[in-house]
Amino acid sequence: YPPPTMTDWNTVPGMIQALNHLITGRQLSACRSHPTETHVGLRSMPSGLFTGSLRRSRGIALSAPDFTMQRGRPTSDRRRFLRNAMIAAGLPLFVSFLPGRAEARGSPPEDSGPSDDAAFRISLPGTYRGYSQGIADGFLRSSRYVAVRDGTRMALDIYRPTLGGHFTGEPLPLVAMSTGYRRAWIMSDRESPLVRRKWPGRQAGDFASQAVRAARLPDLRTATWPEEAQHLAPAQLADWLLDNGSVCEYLLMHGYNIAIIDTRGTGASFGSATGPSALQIGQDLDDLFEWFAARPWCDGNIGMIGASWHGAVQHMALSYGARRLKAVMPQMTPIDQYLGLWPGGIYNIGLMRDWFELRAGQDGIAELSALPVDADQDGKLLRAAMSARRPAEGTSGEPTATREGIERQNAIMAGLTRDRFQLGQGLLDVSFGDGTRGNIAQAPLDFARANLGQTAVYSWNGWWDIYAREGPMAHANLTTPRKLLMGPWNHGNYWDTSEALRWFDYWLKGIDNGIMEEPEVVFATAQPGGRPLWRHSETFPPPGVRDVHLALTTDGLMTAGVAPPRALVSFETDDSATSGPGARAWGFSLGPQLDYSALEDAAGKGLVFESAPLGEALDICGYPALRLRLSSSSNHARVFAFLHDLAPDGRAHCIAEGWFDYRFRKPGIAPYDTLGTAWYSFAASDMLPVVPGETMLATIDFTPIAWLAPAGHRLQLILTGADRDNAYQAPAEAPPVLTILCGGEEGSALQLPVPPQSGAPPIIEGAFAALPEASAVGVVAG
Repeated sequence: YPPPTMTDWNTVPGMIQALNHLITGRQLSACRSHPTETHVGLRSMPSGLFTGSLRRSRGIALSAPDFTMQRGRPTSDRRRFLRNAMIAAGLPLFVSFLPGRAEARGSPPEDSGPSDDAAFRISLPGTYRGYSQGIADGFLRSSRYVAVRDGTRMALDIYRPTLGGHFTGEPLPLVAMSTGYRRAWIMSDRESPLVRRKWPGRQAGDFASQAVRAARLPDLRTATWPEEAQHLAPAQLADWLLDNGSVCEYLLMHGYNIAIIDTRGTGASFGSATGPSALQIGQDLDDLFEWFAARPWCDGNIGMIGASWHGAVQHMALSYGARRLKAVMPQMTPIDQYLGLWPGGIYNIGLMRDWFELRAGQDGIAELSALPVDADQDGKLLRAAMSARRPAEGTSGEPTATREGIERQNAIMAGLTRDRFQLGQGLLDVSFGDGTRGNIAQAPLDFARANLGQTAVYSWNGWWDIYAREGPMAHANLTTPRKLLMGPWNHGNYWDTSEALRWFDYWLKGIDNGIMEEPEVVFATAQPGGRPLWRHSETFPPPGVRDVHLALTTDGLMTAGVAPPRALVSFETDDSATSGPGARAWGFSLGPQLDYSALEDAAGKGLVFESAPLGEALDICGYPALRLRLSSSSNHARVFAFLHDLAPDGRAHCIAEGWFDYRFRKPGIAPYDTLGTAWYSFAASDMLPVVPGETMLATIDFTPIAWLAPAGHRLQLILTGADRDNAYQAPAEAPPVLTILCGGEEGSALQLPVPPQSGAPPIIEGAFAALPEASAVGVVAG
């Protein structure tokens, strides 16, 4: 079908056409419940994978993106149409397949909003309706200090839903978020670009909060809505917020209390300047959950939500403060902070430079401070909390708000091995709450402690996130009730609103919406220029995935089958090579899509290898890896590897990447299941010298990916010895010449995880039906 026009929307055939385009982005027959291409794979290997002539290219031909990303969410009219289209044409889709749950015994009234009427219910990943009723049309905020077990005062905001200006009366569940980025504040003209981007429309002097996007609080207490939402009934307001509000506002309207906490030592909370340990933060939250549960407006059912820092704190609570915690939804977050900040043993200065500047400003500049609590009208307690944790100039605590202080801090951080980092984070010889002592293997998620409880965990991550490797590993190593979702997202463009409600409805309200009857893993197979294909599996990588080996050759090719003759190829490291400030490494400061266009120039400062054109679509699903055997002309060797899908017109999507410092090449025994990826300790005791001229072998694991490369496309591998904007480079290091061993039995090779054709994970029709275009893929074509 051609794309429907606006005039087609009110006709049933037009709805059928539009539903197919909106839900799947592909052409479907209205009378089929599944697309014809339910899976893709390899028909034969190695001979059937690549066809056509081989060519060598030293770079990427860049042109305009093949699609336009729009910021924001779909309009209410478009979402309303989608619901009507589901009723008119799409319900057979939802009834006839699993996972998920759909019940249809008639059409709901126009614009009826969420309803508990079983006549119209849909429960699918990212698509949820009819199980949960909007009950509120506003909310009230209050703030206060609560002291934890050691007497430290923690600042927190409490948001409670209201109807007609009055509290709903009955006790409700509570969803908490603990932040290091200020629970609430007054916007300043000195805010960072990140803050201005995340809170668009907020001007200097406006109230801002981690919980609030759509509402304004001119009195710092009462929610007021924009004009178009001021007179909406609860059901319609909830629907409007799905398009325009935050996940916390959406939960509030559905009958949840929300608490936003300044983590110890941040915002208006008191605490040490050196930073609290994971154990301390977990214990703080344990105490606060007990306090919440004792409030008459809380029914004792408590969950947590949030991404990045907000997700890491959930892992700490899961490990050390889960007595009252029933369900968490950690998003875009690490399980092992060392691997997150030192991928492959290389310090991610691109991320940390901006992060330190953000944090130092919020704790060191009065205009950027958190709001004081209600009882601290003159801000005296806020100033005392900030003063107590401000380090002296040049100390090793939090850096000062100067570029020089930040660079000194980064220079110190860059040289840390895992054992030194663990010592500095208070992870060694720890006294636990049960009286035992020991080391914490990794933070923020301690599997041994987390698995002692039964807190339900819904791990969220994205293929282009800085912590992409760790979401599947969190799921694989937890034994509590669990789910995993891997989306086509980076650190800033995920979309969670309706799925959060579905998760907490089940665990905190006891609504039987079927979410735990589905397979444990949901993931998006991204593809160039199209909507993602949502799939399900019991594990990630899915069962039956096998590695396809592509040998590197000295003439810049990647070949399957018989290994080419043994040979060497060299390049001189160029310290100006970079993947650019728009790449994954910059993490939280990014826009909706990553931008790797800087690799066009970097390709000429390293080595480029390309496959032949694909003879058929290639489904890559798992952790790619590069077994790279090389030598260095110097006493150091670092490699940055980038895997591209290269279209016939030269446009490229960077789909995975890996960094590695060859001093850490000694293999180790992993303390948890690493899903078949290599494990290196990154400890000082396991470091091996890089001897000039000596051949070394390491497996460089890439970030995981589920990607459908179309027939006719090529795979491209770019290797450089530096990433100027993102990886720390010691000033005294001279650029080495790196020599790669190609061909023969021991030659370097790319390993691609490919699912079997007959057992490819099935597609979930209707999942994330209203996913905004800006959240459909995490990287832009270059």
